[in-house]
Amino acid sequence: MICPKCNFANPEGMRFCGKCGQPLTAPSEMTPLESVRTKRPTPSPPPKELTEKILTQKSQIKGECRQVTVMFCDLAGSTALTERLGDEKAFSLIDEIFDTLTQQVYKYEGMLQEFRGDGIMALFGVPLALENAAQRFFIE
Repeated sequence: MICPKCNFANPEGMRFCGKCGQPLTAPSEMTPLESVRTKRPTPSPPPKELTEKILTQKSQIKGECRQVTVMFCDLAGSTALTERLGDEKAFSLIDEIFDTLTQQVYKYEGMLQEFRGDGIMALFGVPLALENAAQRFFIE
């Protein structure tokens, strides 16, 4: 099946494009959670202060070896939640959770790497070096 967004030729039976993640099935054919996952939120950009800090340290970032903290955060029981609340209410709740997570990631000078379904991946220590990035959450 050809992806309508990127024209990638996907094998038969695929529900999402293997290249860009675009749904290959009509929303009416998707499970409730798949329907919610196709409506990915747009992350807010990093705060101006964080962006400026990254830009001022840009020359120091190249070719540096350092430890990085990767945070995966996933909403447990989201399928049951979606079935109980319905697609729109579940999506609205997940969107609120993503907003809160985004604010916290930026608060601790992390960078959002990706939204995936009902979870996020964030990096700490990239592009800015952070001392004890993994412990910073527990210090406050």
